[in-house]
Amino acid sequence: QPWTEPEDGKLDMGAVVAAYAGRVAADAAFVMDAGNFSGWLHKHFVFKPDNLIIGCIGGAMGIAMPAAVAAGLRMPDRQIITWIGDGGMLMTGAELATAVQRRVPVKVFVSSNGSFGTIRMHQARSYPGRNHGTDIANPDFAKWAESFGAIGLTIRTIAEAPAVVEQALAAKGPVVVDVRTDVDHIAPGLTLASLER
Repeated sequence: QPWTEPEDGKLDMGAVVAAYAGRVAADAAFVMDAGNFSGWLHKHFVFKPDNLIIGCIGGAMGIAMPAAVAAGLRMPDRQIITWIGDGGMLMTGAELATAVQRRVPVKVFVSSNGSFGTIRMHQARSYPGRNHGTDIANPDFAKWAESFGAIGLTIRTIAEAPAVVEQALAAKGPVVVDVRTDVDHIAPGLTLASLER
C-alpha cells in the first residue's frame, strides 16, 4: 500500500520508499538487515518480478553491509540497495572499506534513530517507561562514509528525501545515506508513545 506522511511530520523510512518510485531499477537487489525499519520497505514498496531480496532468516543484525558488498561483487550489473539500522551499521559497517576498495557501488540507507529499535519496541510494549540498554550514540554516518572515500548524504526531513534518494541512486560509487528517523516511529503504523500509554 502507498506510504502516507505521518500526521506529526516526523521522518520515518517510508519517506525513502516513496522517493524510490521511478528511481529504482526493475531488477534491483535489496539487501536487508534485521530490524523494524525493514517493515516500511516490505509494506510500501511495489516489488517487481525481477527484484531480489537478500536477508538473514535468523534475524541476526549486521548481515546487510557485508552481504551488500558480496551481492555487488556477484551481480555487478544490478543496482544494490541496502537497508540497515544504526545498530547493524555499527556492527559491520566497516565493510564499506571493501566496497570502496573494490569499487562496488552499493547504496546504503541507514535508519539512524539512536536505538536498537526492535528491542526498544518490545521494552515499550512489555515494560512501559523502562527503556534499558537500547540507546546508541551514533556517529554522523555521512561523514563516516566520506572518511572511507564513499559518498555520504543525510536525510533529516521528509521534504529532503526525494532529492537525496535521487542523488544517491544516480551516484557511480558507494553511497551511505544517514536517514535521521524519529525513534517514536518505531515500526510502520506504530509509535512508542502509543505502546507506552
